[in-house]
Amino acid sequence: SDHHGADDVSSVSGHHDGDDVSIVSDHHGGDDVRCVSNHHGDDDLSIVSDHHGGDDVRCVSNHHGGDDVRCVSNHHGGDDVSSVSDHHGGDDVSIVSDHHGGDDVRCVSNHHGGDDVSSVSDHHGGDDVRCVSNHHGGDDVSSVSDHHG
Repeated sequence: SDHHGADDVSSVSGHHDGDDVSIVSDHHGGDDVRCVSNHHGDDDLSIVSDHHGGDDVRCVSNHHGGDDVRCVSNHHGGDDVSSVSDHHGGDDVSIVSDHHGGDDVRCVSNHHGGDDVSSVSDHHGGDDVRCVSNHHGGDDVSSVSDHHG
């Protein structure tokens, strides 16, 4: 919806199988933006809302399997920003909210397994910031709140 530039933008709701499913709303620039809701299998699913710049932004909700799941809301700059909610398996899951700059910012909520899980809230600058809430397993978990530099 309302896509003004860049390639490879897609969206889907209630997807139960198949690969490479994505969706995006109000995307104004950058490449590789994907989004999906209620995904129950397969890999490479992402979603994004109000993305105005930067590359590789992904987001997903209620993901129950597969790897490489990302999500982001209100991202205005920087690369490699992702977010996810209610992830029950798989590795490399991240999410971020209100990210205005910097690279490699990840965040996740209610993660029950897998490694490399991070999350951040209200990050306005700096690199490599991670945060997580309610983590029940896996390694390399970090979190931060209200990071401004």
